[in-house]
Amino acid sequence: MRSAPALRKAVQLYIQSKPEMAPNIYAYVTVVQPHAQTINDMPVRLYGVVPVMVEDPQTRLSPKLEMADEIRSQKPFEIKVSETSKKPMTYTIAVVDEGLLDITGFKTPDPWKYFYAVKRLVSRPGSVRFCTWCVRRNT
Repeated sequence: MRSAPALRKAVQLYIQSKPEMAPNIYAYVTVVQPHAQTINDMPVRLYGVVPVMVEDPQTRLSPKLEMADEIRSQKPFEIKVSETSKKPMTYTIAVVDEGLLDITGFKTPDPWKYFYAVKRLVSRPGSVRFCTWCVRRNT
């Protein structure tokens, strides 16, 4: 948890990302205005939650297939599978007729996008009463 005094209209904080933060983290921002202010009519407490995307390049795999341009039904064929960066990987090979895929409108899935999609926020923003009590007490 970090705090920054809002001395200007915009405040920038820089967060060092770590691989375990992938695929995303949430920045929970709270603004607490002085209680007795009359400059604006905004609430005393404001908050927002924003997703911050984090990508770990080490999680990307680049599989490489070596095989004949065309294979025939009922004929043996050979496929060589490797990863361009020599990273270990597990794979499944399915050989399906291209015409069948066109008829069904099949789109080749991207497993990285599935496993590293935005994770929803599972906690609810809580009250900042404790925080405002600390601010008042320490001032």
